Amino acid sequence: MVPILFNYGLMGLIGIPLNTGNALIATIAIGIAVDDTVHHMVTYNRQLNIHHDQKIAMFNTMRAQGRPIIYVSLALAAGFLALSFSNFVPTVHFGLLAAGVMLLAMFGELMLTPILMYSTRLVTLWDLIQTRMDPAVVRTAPLLQGLTRWEARKVVLLGRLDTVAAGAYVVRKGDRGTEMYMVVSGRVRVSDRLADGTEKVLAQLAPGAVFGEMALVSQEPRSAWVVAETPAEVLRLDLEAFERIRRRFPYTGAKLFRNLARVLALRLRHTTTMLIEGQPLAVVPGPSERP
Repeated sequence: MVPILFNYGLMGLIGIPLNTGNALIATIAIGIAVDDTVHHMVTYNRQLNIHHDQKIAMFNTMRAQGRPIIYVSLALAAGFLALSFSNFVPTVHFGLLAAGVMLLAMFGELMLTPILMYSTRLVTLWDLIQTRMDPAVVRTAPLLQGLTRWEARKVVLLGRLDTVAAGAYVVRKGDRGTEMYMVVSGRVRVSDRLADGTEKVLAQLAPGAVFGEMALVSQEPRSAWVVAETPAEVLRLDLEAFERIRRRFPYTGAKLFRNLARVLALRLRHTTTMLIEGQPLAVVPGPSERP
C-alpha cells in the first residue's frame, strides 16, 4: 500500500492526470509486491518454527529472500523503464511511475516488512490448537487419525475455533446443523431430556472427541443436546470446509471422509450392540469419559 499511496500522491503533486493506463499501476503493484511479501512471510514463519527466536528468524529470512527481492524488483523496474522511450506520453508516464513503484515496493519489502514481522508473532489456528491440545491427542483424534501433520493442518485451518462458556449449549436438540465439532479443550456433555423434563446424560466428551457428524451428513435435526461442562473450545467444521478439502486436496479428503465414516460406523455398532443387549442407548464417546 505504501508504494501505491506514494504513486498517486506523486501524480497529484506534479500534475499527471489519472487515466486508464496509470490507474493499472496500483493493480500491478499489489500483485507483485504481495507476491514478495508472501514469500517473505512464509520463510520467516518457517524459520521461526525452527529457531524459536525472532531475531535469528528475521536474519535468516533476509539472507534467503533479500537477493531475490532485489533482483526481481530491479529487473521489473528496468522493464517498465523501457516504456519511457515511447513517443506516446501516457505510455511514458506509465513506464516511469510503474518503475518507481517497483523500486519503492523493494525498499518497503526490505525495510518496512522486516520491522512489522519482527514485532508481530504469526499465529495460526493450527498453532492455537497445538498449544491447547496434547500432541498425542491430536494424533489420535478420530477425525485426524491417519493424516500427516501437513494434512491435519490443512483440515484444521479450514475450520473455526469457538469458545464456549461453562453451562452454555454448543448444540441444541432439534436445530438443523450443517457443521460438526471436535473438542479442543475442556469437556462437553451429551444429553437428552426425558418426558418428565429431567436430563439424561448420554456421554461426556474430552479433547479429541467429535460430535455433530450425523447432522453434518444427513442435514437432519440434531438428536441430542450438547452443553459445556467446563469452559471449552471446539473446532467447528462445516460442509463448505469439507467440500473445499474434497476439491483442492482429494487425497486428504479421502482420508478425512474415511475417518468420518469410521466414526459413524462406531456409533452404529454401539447402537446395535446396546439394542441387542437390551441396554439403554448411549452415545459412543470416542476419546472421552463415560458418566
